Amino acid sequence: MASTAANKFYKSYKTRHVNHLIFLNILGKEIDNLERKIMAARNSRELDKATIELQTLMINACYKSFKIKKQLLITKPNWWAEQLEIHKKKVRALRRRAQWVVENETQARDPKGSLQEAARNILDQIFLSPAILTNYNVTTSTQPPDLHSPQRNLGGNRTSSVSQSPGKGGKDQRLASSYRPISLLPTIGKVLEKLMTQRLTYHLESTNSLNDRQHGFREGKSVDTAINELLSKIHAARRDGKHVFVLSIGIKGAFDNLQHRAILKSLDASTCPININILYQSFLQNRKVKLRTPQGRARNDQKQGCPQGSCSDPILWNLVANEILNQVWPDNVHIQVFADDIVLVIEADTKKGLVKDTQNAITQFSSWCSENELTISRDKTNYILFSKMAKIPKIT
Repeated sequence: MASTAANKFYKSYKTRHVNHLIFLNILGKEIDNLERKIMAARNSRELDKATIELQTLMINACYKSFKIKKQLLITKPNWWAEQLEIHKKKVRALRRRAQWVVENETQARDPKGSLQEAARNILDQIFLSPAILTNYNVTTSTQPPDLHSPQRNLGGNRTSSVSQSPGKGGKDQRLASSYRPISLLPTIGKVLEKLMTQRLTYHLESTNSLNDRQHGFREGKSVDTAINELLSKIHAARRDGKHVFVLSIGIKGAFDNLQHRAILKSLDASTCPININILYQSFLQNRKVKLRTPQGRARNDQKQGCPQGSCSDPILWNLVANEILNQVWPDNVHIQVFADDIVLVIEADTKKGLVKDTQNAITQFSSWCSENELTISRDKTNYILFSKMAKIPKIT
């Protein structure tokens, strides 16, 4: 047919609920006339016209004699792919960021009252070269100035104050683990750290150094992509009739207990530019933590933990967690990470094989935790079995 009826939106009808008498009466009045028109058609145009009349007649007859089905509107078209969803989230994030921009940025004050314009003037005095501070030519031994030196009156940058209020969840104030050292940086320290974080993030993303199964703290990744990947693995294994064991592992104080040597080792493994590497080595050295006590101020060296409250926390954790994702895992073991939550998906054909493969996966993961001096939290670790087994297998 060269064309269709004027009504291009067709309805669905309930075939069990129809008044055949009305349907036949409507058709009977016009069917003979339409049949003669079709038989007498001398060209395709006349045939199309007669056919459209027949189609319109049948649509009207169905509308008056059938009950109409309730149809759910399809809100997402079939051409909408995951990549488009990622781009949509990026555009929304950029729009929100643009709405937050202050028109007169030079008048934005930091907590100490100094202007951002003054901070830029200080940076110009510190860095005599017009190049960006992270672009020092380390091959000619041009090291970035030490922002923490006493001569620059910025020695407090490396001292973290312990928060006096317990963490979330109403933690016991009598436990030392309920408190976190919060790093309070001045404006210059924030500018430096922000630049370092942006350069490191750009390097890791542009060189695809981060594993695609890390869904936390990354553009285009979210809890939605993590859940979609997890569900797709489970559904695929269940369609093949396999037993599936999902183990969700939480790290005890992941950001607080992350060793500085593990961060530096991961930086070396990522082959990031040497200027960024040296900056982070200096950033993590000689850090101290202080706490007010009834006996006075207590101060101690800090050799572990990402600086709490700083913008570099997420990328440093992703860098270390990238190591466990890049390890060689069996084909029937899937691992993915969202921030500091790790999920293992083990699939097997038999109960015995499931237990064995799960034990091996736990051993491999525990070995990585031991190497990096991280502890698995029993309270944050859970599992779920997708199987028709009458009894859950014992896994230690």
